[in-house]
Amino acid sequence: MWNEPDITDFWSGTPEQYYRLYEVTVRALKRVDPTLRVGGPALAGHELFLDGFLAYARQRALPLDFLSWHIYTQDPADVAKRAERFHEMLMRYGYAGAQSVLDEWNYGPLNWDALFQDASATQKILRLDAKLCRRSVRCGGAYRNGRRSGRYRHLLHGHHSDVGAVYGGRRTAETLLCVPGVYGLLKSPKRLAVDTAADSPIRTLAGISADGRTIRILLSNPSDQAHVLRLRLANLPRSGAAEYQEQIVDERSNL
Repeated sequence: MWNEPDITDFWSGTPEQYYRLYEVTVRALKRVDPTLRVGGPALAGHELFLDGFLAYARQRALPLDFLSWHIYTQDPADVAKRAERFHEMLMRYGYAGAQSVLDEWNYGPLNWDALFQDASATQKILRLDAKLCRRSVRCGGAYRNGRRSGRYRHLLHGHHSDVGAVYGGRRTAETLLCVPGVYGLLKSPKRLAVDTAADSPIRTLAGISADGRTIRILLSNPSDQAHVLRLRLANLPRSGAAEYQEQIVDERSNL
């Protein structure tokens, strides 16, 4: 319920006033239909606000079917770290069964106050974000038979110059080209354990198909440095010859 009540852009009252609004609203909703799923607060990121909210909800035995939250960061690892902290908070306040829903996220500037206020700072932020976006697997889009779907292209334009899935309505961004790679993992639904060096910035997901014949590995380098990759596969379900296929998305390669 609501959107980012922990910042003044969307909530002008006190935290306690929001807690009370949540209480009145969700109790009314549950009276109408007990099966309705209720939750919030679509947190912008202030964990003290969330701590107070969960304490209030527990004290009054309020229903909380899901915890919703947002994050803007330039380090993808921050997403997992925050998710883990929120999970621990839900457990601590007696809401172990509540879902943790990340429903708004993106690469974001480290200094929001400078965005669109200082021209040079804004230009630097947008250029950096665009550079980082091209090195990430974080794009949603519409693909049909390996080609852009013209029907949905208007949904993929960036908000700023070259930040987006389609640049200027013409050139496809590298992030959009990552979609087939992410989609491919759905064809390998059984997740495989991945062991990477502790100091490596490389993010890795791996899966094996239901018939055990195909292994897919998705690697993403969100850093600004090139890295040499060495893959070692162990405990394979099959032996003998195998076919290896590699697809790369970067400044020089287009799948």
